[in-house]
Amino acid sequence: MRVLVAFLLSVLGCSLAEGRLLSKCDLKNEFVNLDLNFVAKIVYYVERMSGFNTSAVTHETEDPGSERRHAKGGGTVWPHSVTPRSAKMSPGPSGPPHQDEEAPTFYGLFQLSNLLACSDGTTPSPDICSMDCNDFIDDDISDDLKCLLKVHAAFMYMHIHRECGNKTSDYLDECEP
Repeated sequence: MRVLVAFLLSVLGCSLAEGRLLSKCDLKNEFVNLDLNFVAKIVYYVERMSGFNTSAVTHETEDPGSERRHAKGGGTVWPHSVTPRSAKMSPGPSGPPHQDEEAPTFYGLFQLSNLLACSDGTTPSPDICSMDCNDFIDDDISDDLKCLLKVHAAFMYMHIHRECGNKTSDYLDECEP
């Protein structure tokens, strides 16, 4: 009986350590010394894209007209309005090169892309954050925050403003200071 209890507790402990759900206000409080209007956009983006789930992994569907993407650990997630793509050139059947597109996978709370921010070990990526993509799906968001700020200028700023451009600090009014 003791062995069974110990096993169940270890399994439960492992499943809880893999990721967690944050509240809007908890996430807001992780950002220090940033413009509150920008923080509101980031928090709204996280709500839409990962549902505040630190272990969310989403894969773009092959059908760009699809309304939803498959999400591991997070149910169904609404798609990004602009799909980032990594293009590599390969010879076409008639000679000139054409673009092959890689379908992106997005990791963690901030849905950081394997085509830009991290390496999944198989997909070509500039790996801006010099991290394994799986590092973004645990409950430690400190490395996610650092990476988010690194790719901010390259990717997130543009994407967040497209997705959440009209959100201002009043979106966070319900949160205590």
